[in-house]
Amino acid sequence: MNPNIIPKKIVLVLVLFFLFSITTTAVADCPEYKAGDPIVFCGNEGQDPCTFDDLFCLINRVITFIMFNVVPPLAIIWFAFGGITMMTAGGDPSKIQTGKKMITYGIIGVLVVYAAWLIVYGFVSFLTGGGDPWPLNFFQNPNNP
Repeated sequence: MNPNIIPKKIVLVLVLFFLFSITTTAVADCPEYKAGDPIVFCGNEGQDPCTFDDLFCLINRVITFIMFNVVPPLAIIWFAFGGITMMTAGGDPSKIQTGKKMITYGIIGVLVVYAAWLIVYGFVSFLTGGGDPWPLNFFQNPNNP
């Protein structure tokens, strides 16, 4: 293995962790997403222009949508496909083993996805004191709230 790849992977993971930590926190000014709403909730006709904070609200909306509206149905489809693979194996041990692996890896994948989200959310809440979890508040001038 090329030793130069490992530092690049570490930097990539840290950058993604930072971006994910910023966007998975609860943003106080972000409106709640409802079905049928546009994904970009600012800058449209009759609305306020978009700001830098709105970018994080948008990313937060996309991650929340993927985590809670896309992952569960995909996991159910994956589990069903693993079960169908086992049921249609016709006694072939390799197909039964493949179906079991699909279900096992699906469970592990779902656990990893939600555990990562929970760990990052908890870490950012710990850093911000849990009261106002918006990380950009670190950069505000305390004399000018």
